Amino acid sequence: MDLKPKGVKTYSNFSDEDERRANQRQENNERFAGEKGKNELVIAKTSERHVNRMTIKEEETALSRLEKIALGMILPPVVIFVCGAIAFWKTNKHFLVFPPFVSLIALCSTVCAYFGAKYTKESLVKNETIAIKWNSLGSQDFLTNSLYILHLTSSCYFFIGIISFISHEILLGPIDDPNLSQKVKWMLFIISGASLKYIVGYIYIFYLACKLSIDYQSIHNYVQVVQISVLIAAIGLILCPGIYWWYWSSFDISEELSPVIIQAGIVAGCCLLAYSLFSFFAAFKEHMSFIIISQILCVIMFIFLGLYCMLIIFSTQDFLESVSTNCYSLLNMMQDKHLNYIGCSNKFIDIQASEEDLQCPKDQIVKIVDKSTEKYGCLNQECCEVISTSASAGLDFIVGFCITGQILLIFALECTRNLAKKIEKFGRDGDRFMDKRLFGVIITVLLISLAIGYALK
Repeated sequence: MDLKPKGVKTYSNFSDEDERRANQRQENNERFAGEKGKNELVIAKTSERHVNRMTIKEEETALSRLEKIALGMILPPVVIFVCGAIAFWKTNKHFLVFPPFVSLIALCSTVCAYFGAKYTKESLVKNETIAIKWNSLGSQDFLTNSLYILHLTSSCYFFIGIISFISHEILLGPIDDPNLSQKVKWMLFIISGASLKYIVGYIYIFYLACKLSIDYQSIHNYVQVVQISVLIAAIGLILCPGIYWWYWSSFDISEELSPVIIQAGIVAGCCLLAYSLFSFFAAFKEHMSFIIISQILCVIMFIFLGLYCMLIIFSTQDFLESVSTNCYSLLNMMQDKHLNYIGCSNKFIDIQASEEDLQCPKDQIVKIVDKSTEKYGCLNQECCEVISTSASAGLDFIVGFCITGQILLIFALECTRNLAKKIEKFGRDGDRFMDKRLFGVIITVLLISLAIGYALK
């Protein structure tokens, strides 16, 4: 007879159910332990990355230095803007519009960089960003965007400084009034000095910007901005030789100008353009192999541009001498509109109905064929100097773009080196929002450059 009450489990049944529950708890514990282990691994990696970052004190120090340098760089654009505007107002030379325009943008970007560094430093200390998220501050984006524009304006100052150094006449041009010419020369001297001060300050800002961009994990954007400036120099290097050849090839002295010089310049510009686009793509992908190839190409392009500058300097002397020798022939073929543009307002100093009535050497006398009458004119000898200056100025522009490209290649090489350091520390970054905007800027720059080239032609 079974004396166990109904509904009461036996010891053996109770043991089986406990065992089943124990197994289930063990499975849950193992699953939890696995997830906990993964989380601990992520935390360990994150902690390891935080160890490699700058401390709050180090970043605060870098931002303080950036703030002070940006404050000191506010004055040079103001000086350049004032002197450039006065020089343009006095002379009405078209190239003198460029320095004030660049200075206005440089002033705005420098002020933005100053306030960006100031507010980023204050927000960093207040919120202890390193313990929350390193690159979560909006002021950091404002600061880095200001530094991007700062680099582009500094690149323009490189070009202005180089042109001022190798060919002062390009900025000045011919001026009839000696007193005005002397005043404008002093203004251009002040512009050159202010540009040099701005460039020296930017070199240190560039060092700090790369250091901060590595820890903000936005150095790839800085690389791409530098490549945009290289791309602009490449477009200038393509357009200048082409326009120069298009103009001077219409004269008889074009045989003195070797086509190799023009072709080499266009090839150098195309290679520099291809390098900038490849480096832009390498920064977008953040592949170490692409970055290494970009650095190798950078060194090759630096050497190539240096050799091309030497080719221009030592291979164009015969052409420039031919321009001086055949000055009156060239002056007779040039249109009055173009002569006025380059600074020769009067093509003839005297016009008479008969050749015997002119009081000038025979090589200066030419026949002027009008619709109804034939007259004789005496060519203006002062225009010969203007024509020679115009011929050398075009070559100086080509050399200026070459040297500017070399300087920008140094910045590009340093940027890619810092990008490699960032990848080693933090890995590849998946954020690509800024890249799309920069790619849009490249397309815009290409279209504007083509429009400028067409207008110059």
